[in-house]
Amino acid sequence: MTETTEELKLMVSTYYAFQKERIQTGNRIKALERTGVAKSRAVDLHEHLDEELKRIEKWIVDKVEDQLEGVDIYNAWLRHVPGVGPMLAAGLISVIDPISEVEKPSSLWKYSGQDVVDGKAPKRVRGQKVTWNPFARTLCWKLGDSFVKAGGYYRKVYDRARVREDNRAPFKVPVEDAQGYLLAEKIGNIKKGELIGKENFSKFKKQAKGMDDVLVTLTDLHKFNRAKRKAVKLFIAHLWAIWRDLDGLPTRVPYVVEKLGHKLIPPPTVEQLKKVPEKP
Repeated sequence: MTETTEELKLMVSTYYAFQKERIQTGNRIKALERTGVAKSRAVDLHEHLDEELKRIEKWIVDKVEDQLEGVDIYNAWLRHVPGVGPMLAAGLISVIDPISEVEKPSSLWKYSGQDVVDGKAPKRVRGQKVTWNPFARTLCWKLGDSFVKAGGYYRKVYDRARVREDNRAPFKVPVEDAQGYLLAEKIGNIKKGELIGKENFSKFKKQAKGMDDVLVTLTDLHKFNRAKRKAVKLFIAHLWAIWRDLDGLPTRVPYVVEKLGHKLIPPPTVEQLKKVPEKP
C-alpha cells in the first residue's frame, strides 16, 4: 500500500465515522423531541453539532478530492461512473490497491464479501473469522444504494436484475433455511404469502414437521438487495478489468463466463457512461 492509499483510507474511515456519529446523534435528539423530553438547549446543541460535523465532513471531502487528482484509475474511469462519488472512489482505491496483487475478479468479489457460499451471500458465523474485508463490504453496500439513487449505467443493471427477481418463480428451500422468506404454499394453519420470521419460525417448523423442503418466494427486501448485489458485482468486475489494463497488467475472463457460460459484459467506456441519463 502506497502512502497515498494509506492517507485515503484514513480520510475515508474518519469521514464515515463523523457521518455516522452525526446521524445517530440527530436521531437520538429527534426521538427525544417527539416524546417531549428534549429541551431547547438539547435541540440547540444538536443543531450546532450537526453544523460543525458537516463542516468537518466537507473539509475531508475537499482533501480527498485533492488526493484523487493524482490517481490514474480515478481520473480515467471512476470519477465518471454515476453513483461513485469521491468518498466511495477513495474508499475502493484504498482497500484494493495495489491491483497487481488481485489476479482475478473473483478474488476481488471474495475480498469484498460479494462471493457466493453454497449459493448464498457469505454471513458471519460466531467464533469464525470472516473471509472478507469488512470495510470493503461496507463500501459495496453503500455503492449499491448509491447506484439505485444516482441513476446511470449501473442503475440500469439493477433495473434489469430487479425485473428478473420480480419474475422469479417460487422455489424450494430446506425447512431449516426458510426463515426470512414468504411461504408460497399453505402449510397447516400458516397461510400462503405469510412471512416466515423469527416470531413464527418455531410454529412454522411444527407445522412443517416431516417435510424436507418448503416452497417459498422472496420478499421485496430480498429482491432489492439481490438486484443491488448484481449491479455491484458487475461494477467490481469492470473496475478490476479497467484498473489492471490501465496498469499494463494481464486480465482474464471471469470464472462465471469461462466456466458457467454467463454472458460477458465488457466495462462501459467513459462515453457510454455519459450517454446514460443521470437519474432513473
